[in-house]
Amino acid sequence: MNKAQQIFRSYRVKSLMMDVAFALLTLGLIGVSIWQWNVMLLMWAFLGWCVLYLIWRFLKGRNRNALFSILYDQCDARTYRDVYALILKSRKLKFGLADIKIELALGMIFRGEYQQALDLLNTINLRSKGLGKNAVLRCYNLMSKCYARLENWDMVERTREDIDILIKTGKLRSSTEKAARTALALVEAELSLHQRQLIKAREYHQNRLSKVKVLYQKVSIQYQLACIDLMEGDRRKAKERLEFVARNGGTMIEAELAREQLKNLEDVDLSGEEAE
Repeated sequence: MNKAQQIFRSYRVKSLMMDVAFALLTLGLIGVSIWQWNVMLLMWAFLGWCVLYLIWRFLKGRNRNALFSILYDQCDARTYRDVYALILKSRKLKFGLADIKIELALGMIFRGEYQQALDLLNTINLRSKGLGKNAVLRCYNLMSKCYARLENWDMVERTREDIDILIKTGKLRSSTEKAARTALALVEAELSLHQRQLIKAREYHQNRLSKVKVLYQKVSIQYQLACIDLMEGDRRKAKERLEFVARNGGTMIEAELAREQLKNLEDVDLSGEEAE
């Protein structure tokens, strides 16, 4: 049993235990209410069930959120992808399926599987009323990243237009609007880099680097800044950033690319020394 299977098994066991406990306690409250039937007891039983439901949802959320550290803190994109692939495979209900697909696509992207991630994201109905605006924005964000890596710039531009339309339609909560503008800025940064507007792209990534807290985002941004450094000819600064990415990037595709670029930089330095 590999690491992903072990994590998935632990996650499933904890989830099932919580479901069983919630079901048994719910049946217990119903049984007590029927056995000692009166309005006051029924009200207390209902209140107890509401508290029980909130506790159950909280514990289920903690169990699910524990998976985020695999990528967010450990930068283990391979395991993150494999765990969510197992969760998706075992999923029977459609409720919450989009969120699982988004997390799986995230793992795929940071393993360099851009087309596979895009194919998966395209199975999500972005016009579904049951899909929240934040989930739609995450899809647009991930799609734009895939299109950019696949160098399909027309679709990157189209994604920018979709996000812009979403903002202009209004009726967004302040937190959602902030997320939308962040997603729009990210797409514009991708386009700026493609168009070699390096000052604009650097400004965005440096500003974002000062705000993010999770390690995988820092690794990703440092890699983008290293690419800009190389375009500008600053090999010393690029090497520092690439070393950070290679050291902290775990199984992320950025870490693999950083190691390759560091090797190329070393080869160029050796060639220059020999020429001298």
